[in-house]
Amino acid sequence: MAKIIYKKLDIPIEPKISPLAEEGQEICEFWAFVFDDYIETHHDEREETCECVLQIGYGNLSPKEGEMMRPLEVIFSELWNSIKQRSSHEWQKRFIDSIRNWFVFTQALMKHKVNDKIPTIAEFISYRWFEAANDMTINLIEFAVQKFLP
Repeated sequence: MAKIIYKKLDIPIEPKISPLAEEGQEICEFWAFVFDDYIETHHDEREETCECVLQIGYGNLSPKEGEMMRPLEVIFSELWNSIKQRSSHEWQKRFIDSIRNWFVFTQALMKHKVNDKIPTIAEFISYRWFEAANDMTINLIEFAVQKFLP
């Protein structure tokens, strides 16, 4: 059996850019972790929760103090307030649109799974970019380093 030997790399660790970037990165990592875990495990509440998250993001729903909300909605609402203070409206719209795409394509693949069907290769390939949340991840990276793509 062949052995693969990887060259040892000496990669310098960059000093932290700024407290804002560090805080932004922590916010993004926490939210992405909770978000993905929640959506994967709470199938029965997924559609309603996703719709509430989108409505909060688009500014059509403002949770009131004491109002009963699902955990994901509470977390998103708190993080969204912080994110809005540090990003442009254009980026916010792009970010929420990427979340919407992720919801749509995750739901499409979940329907295949629930119905015990295998998507065609064409379907799978067309779903994969969005279902893997690539756009959302790129947006979170932009936010964490505070360098926004046009």
